[in-house]
Amino acid sequence: MKKRLFNIFMILALFTVSLNVINANVEVFSKYNTYITVNKNYTFDVHKEIFLRNIHDVGIVPGQVEFKILGTKNSKNGKLTSYKVTNRYGDEIKSQTRETDTGSIILLDIFTPVLPGFEYKIDLKYTIEYESSGIFFKNIQLPLMEKTKIPIQTGIVEVTLPENYHITYIDYEDDKTILEDRKVTWEISKNVPELTSLEYSYIPIKVGWTKGSLVFWLTINLILIMILLVEIFNEVKKIKSQHGKKKK
Repeated sequence: MKKRLFNIFMILALFTVSLNVINANVEVFSKYNTYITVNKNYTFDVHKEIFLRNIHDVGIVPGQVEFKILGTKNSKNGKLTSYKVTNRYGDEIKSQTRETDTGSIILLDIFTPVLPGFEYKIDLKYTIEYESSGIFFKNIQLPLMEKTKIPIQTGIVEVTLPENYHITYIDYEDDKTILEDRKVTWEISKNVPELTSLEYSYIPIKVGWTKGSLVFWLTINLILIMILLVEIFNEVKKIKSQHGKKKK
């Protein structure tokens, strides 16, 4: 009984300390990795592997940690359909969601004391629905650098497409972007935007900074124009030939 009362007292004491230093920089995301898997059914699965580190000189209780999921409240574009959040031991972290006009907010309740220099691991998994009207080419907006109240020290965002699909355009690239056939990886930095647009298709067209769909339809139109010109040329040649025979 005494031990239990002591533990409760320590938690309350740490919580009081965390409230007193709430405006100070006492915690950071030491690692913030996001793995996005795009599915063929117009959804994508997000797995965030996050380490919340105490950089204060005393223990803290993180309290409520907020994650903003950008999207549209009354549309499938960016709609949160399901989520699950666990700690390093696989135990579910108490959480709740809130809908806004700009998307969803996932709120975590973390009242486990974190000692100086120690980390609390968060595994956040959720699924998002999106809309794309393309026939041969699909477009999707993906989160890159989220606005968080807690600073992010390091992290990556990795996007993987379904098999037999190819990246045909990405809105944001820098010198650290790693682009493969159906996978792209960004390193989180202060210059990375919140969102990026990605175009993909089973037609493997990627020409510099130009959208693959634009190159594709431009090529189709040029071929059609060439066929039309050949038809016109042949028709003119035929008319001239018939006209020449009449003169004879």
